[in-house]
Amino acid sequence: MKRRLRSAAAGIATFALTALAGNAWAADKVSVGLSSDGLLFVPAFVADVMGYYEEEDLDVEHLILGGATKVYAALVSGEVEFSISSSVSILRGRAGGTDMTMIGGAMDQHASNIVATREWFEKSGLTPESTYEERLGALEGITISVASAAGGSAQLVRFLAGEAGIDPERDMTLTVLGVGDTTLAAFARRRVDAITHSSPIAVRAIREHDGVMLFHMSGGQVPAYNGFLYLTYTGRESWMKENPDTTARFLRAMQKAHNAIHDPALADTVRDKVHAKYHERIDAGLYVDAWADYAGAFPKSIEISGEMVDRVNILASKVENADPVLPEHVEASWTNEYAAEAVKGLDAN
Repeated sequence: MKRRLRSAAAGIATFALTALAGNAWAADKVSVGLSSDGLLFVPAFVADVMGYYEEEDLDVEHLILGGATKVYAALVSGEVEFSISSSVSILRGRAGGTDMTMIGGAMDQHASNIVATREWFEKSGLTPESTYEERLGALEGITISVASAAGGSAQLVRFLAGEAGIDPERDMTLTVLGVGDTTLAAFARRRVDAITHSSPIAVRAIREHDGVMLFHMSGGQVPAYNGFLYLTYTGRESWMKENPDTTARFLRAMQKAHNAIHDPALADTVRDKVHAKYHERIDAGLYVDAWADYAGAFPKSIEISGEMVDRVNILASKVENADPVLPEHVEASWTNEYAAEAVKGLDAN
């Protein structure tokens, strides 16, 4: 189900400024497609609650579309001007003939952590100080939950099996449990040895059900994914060429949000404001832990490079066991032009 979340402050500011100026001035309206209102998309929520959209004369509507596929379709159809999307999806989409283009880095760590039961962790001879290689060595025989048989969490587990030198189909058991409370219930009842899930579920498994972090993906513990361009700010090339200033101002608001997330003087205020408006249903203590888990996964700079996109292409082809995207499609799939303009504008201020 689609939900529309408009920045109320933007609407109020637009009305007030229009009245004071006595003219028909209004902020530029744009829509941003998001698959959920989860913590993956925190920078967009920060830009709202901190007033960064209105500072850039933008009236922004967050469309919560209920799935990455729906976000992809909304961007292609023009229902939204921007999205926060998987880099791999945009790269594959560009190769398929769309004009979707990555314009900034939104998240540079994999979002799903792997949390094990304490019983399995200790029985496997692991400790919190165990190395990455030691953790890989314990994977043989594990029963681990994934969201779907062929989705990103399953691909991640199969990749780790390859790193460990074992066959994921023969040497471990992947149990499809979907996402959310179903996964958490199976973990609590010890029907699986470990779960693959983003926060706050991963954090809840640790806090409430005596779990132990096995692979801290959002913390960069897996070298192949550390610094990996996971989520990107994305737009349609055709629209952005006609609206370059609006595109740069949107990215400037996002860069301000990233700056605030990493600013020790602002971080707690930002977190509490986002919690109050978007995630009040989550226990405050749990939210503090979940936010801390994710904060480092949002890059300090939203600028992107060809090297970053090439890395996406190489790792995606390995994980998906597919041919890499052709170089001409890779080159067409991204631009740093608007992000560079946005950052330059901030530096000038």
